[in-house]
Amino acid sequence: MQFMEIREISELLESKEVSPVELASLMLERITSLDPGLHSYAYIMAETAMSEARAAEAEILRGRRRGPLHGVPLAVKDQCWTAGVPTAAGTTVLRDNVPTRDATVVRRLREAGATILGKLSMAEAAFGDHHPSLPAAVNPWDAKTWVGSSSSGAGAAIAAGLCYGAVGTDTGGSIRFPSAANGLTGFKPTWGRVSAFGIEGSAQGTMDHVGPIARSAYDCATMLKVIAGDDADDPTTLIAEVPDYPSLLETDIRGLRIGMDPQFNADCDHVTLNVLSSASKVFQNLGARVVEVSIPDVSEIVGDWKAACAIDLALAHERTFPSHRSEYSREIAAMLDFGRSKSATDLRRILQKQQKFQGRLERLFNNVDVLLVPITGIASPTVAQMAEIGYGRKWQTQVMHSTCPFNISGSPALVLPGGFTERGTPIGTQLVGAHLSEHVLLGAAHKFQQVTDYHRRYPSL
Repeated sequence: MQFMEIREISELLESKEVSPVELASLMLERITSLDPGLHSYAYIMAETAMSEARAAEAEILRGRRRGPLHGVPLAVKDQCWTAGVPTAAGTTVLRDNVPTRDATVVRRLREAGATILGKLSMAEAAFGDHHPSLPAAVNPWDAKTWVGSSSSGAGAAIAAGLCYGAVGTDTGGSIRFPSAANGLTGFKPTWGRVSAFGIEGSAQGTMDHVGPIARSAYDCATMLKVIAGDDADDPTTLIAEVPDYPSLLETDIRGLRIGMDPQFNADCDHVTLNVLSSASKVFQNLGARVVEVSIPDVSEIVGDWKAACAIDLALAHERTFPSHRSEYSREIAAMLDFGRSKSATDLRRILQKQQKFQGRLERLFNNVDVLLVPITGIASPTVAQMAEIGYGRKWQTQVMHSTCPFNISGSPALVLPGGFTERGTPIGTQLVGAHLSEHVLLGAAHKFQQVTDYHRRYPSL
């Protein structure tokens, strides 16, 4: 039961074959048993989770079912405010930060009747590695394999059957990396589609996206319908109407134009290229048309991404840095110094390049509906490989190359499982679309998952 999709669990709850209390108890027991070795949770909210589960059970028994998330145990990245519970954003400097309000996404999940199990561990300040004094999340498929960053706990928890779905954030790949690394489906919606209110210490000013991670595209569609939409607390949210995403998943994708750029994938290893090729064949068998395209050059904007992120990060942490420098890791302190050192001219130059890239990419979507691209150039990298790569040129070309450009453009991007390495670890593939084409990406991914079983394989725990 712990590895079921949200849709399957929701059906069991609706038919009363299982109760919200039973589900919450199962998840909390598994967390107690397994998470000491996985470190996927930063805070376990057992008391409030059981209270929410009992309330959901009482409502469902009275025939007052709120919707498909009612009674479903979920979790949120420890970047999302939770009233009365610490939100540390992977840092130690914010360990005593206890919000008095929920983030909008948390509030909306609770209003939908979901049971919030806890706060998921993450990389420090949502960038790079975990804080050296905090335990790092472990990939449940293989402890030596990279778990993904920065929504690492979300990837590990769902893959291990410690929650059914989660909310993550993504400034350069932080929903997509852990989804790919853990055999999950993760969705970074159009920038502004989901409110960033109550997302602690983020780069929400320009590049941060909030979105769901779950087992399937159907589950992501179900969660996105709940958390998306205009929010008065976040004036950057889009006012556009939120579609009923689950109801649109069965749309025929015959004739869908999927663009692939061989040059864009030039630095990928052969395993990654094989997964992309296999995925393209599946889509063609479903009636989609794969066409060769030329994605606008990303080298300059990928090179600028770190500086742009550092500037936003410095702004987000101006209350605690540099006054509490000693509580930050050397890596994040250096990142904050880097951001603070940039001038207004530097920022304007970066923004101009980004705006030009955004325009070129939007023009590309006049000719195709979806782009099929990799996640990383290295298929399921190990922890050792990532340490060797570091944060230099190789990091730009083999890690950030295929993800951060679509944060800069604000484009929706979806990751879905597409294969496995010889050592049995998952490999993901990525679909990218034009602004507000969430339904197109979700529909294509859903069709893919109806004829493949990559998303239905689980780690042995």
